[in-house]
Amino acid sequence: MAWTPDPNIRGLAGTFDYSAPTTPSAPPYGQPFYTPSSPYQAPSPYQANPYTAPTYQGATPFGRPEYEQAAPFTSPTAGDMQQSPGYQFRLTEGQKALERSGAARGVTNTGGNMKDILDYGQNAASQEYGNVYGRKLQNYNTNEQNRYNAYAANYGNAANAYSMNEANRASAFGTNAANAFQAYGTNELGRANAYGMNEAARQGAYNVNEANAQGAYATNAAANQYAYQQNANQQQQDYLNQFNSWVQSYNQWRQTGADRFDEQYKTQPPR
Repeated sequence: MAWTPDPNIRGLAGTFDYSAPTTPSAPPYGQPFYTPSSPYQAPSPYQANPYTAPTYQGATPFGRPEYEQAAPFTSPTAGDMQQSPGYQFRLTEGQKALERSGAARGVTNTGGNMKDILDYGQNAASQEYGNVYGRKLQNYNTNEQNRYNAYAANYGNAANAYSMNEANRASAFGTNAANAFQAYGTNELGRANAYGMNEAARQGAYNVNEANAQGAYATNAAANQYAYQQNANQQQQDYLNQFNSWVQSYNQWRQTGADRFDEQYKTQPPR
């Protein structure tokens, strides 16, 4: 009986993807677009600031300080008297003396001795109150006279200071007005010079920026074109590598199938 090859011989080496890598298509090169800068804008004509003369402000009327009347004198109270230095000491010592005298006479707790003690306390209080009243009234009059004297002195000093300050203010105004006008002229001259220098510098900077922008554009365009060419070359090389790898895999697959075919069929004896 004649030997017939197995119709499934192609399956001896397994499956194989027959789709070979496709040829890459590089996108068209896009030339970068140059955008020029805005046109140079000429400056507006120089404008000097108007001079404003200072205005002298008249003096504020002198304000005479009002004399504040004194508060009415208030008489001392019993509490003020009791706070007087030495009052309690003198009162206590006098009462003790009367008590000792009564004890020596044997009449300490009699009505007469008690009356003497009470009379002494009342007389001491009356005398001490008169002393406190006199001292307080004297202090009041002294303080009020001193306050009025200070008021009169302060009033005279304030009037003199007012006149002197106004004279100094008028003199300073004249000096400041002259200095202000001179400073105005100096400042305007400086502004005009600075205006000319700044505009010249601005135009020079504009020209330099334009030259730099055009140079940068040319450099970037050349770099973009070079990068585009390098990318296209790399894509072509990648394609060749993939295709060669696919061909190698295909040949290996065919060889594997042939080897297995020989092992399975050619090595067996015919039946």
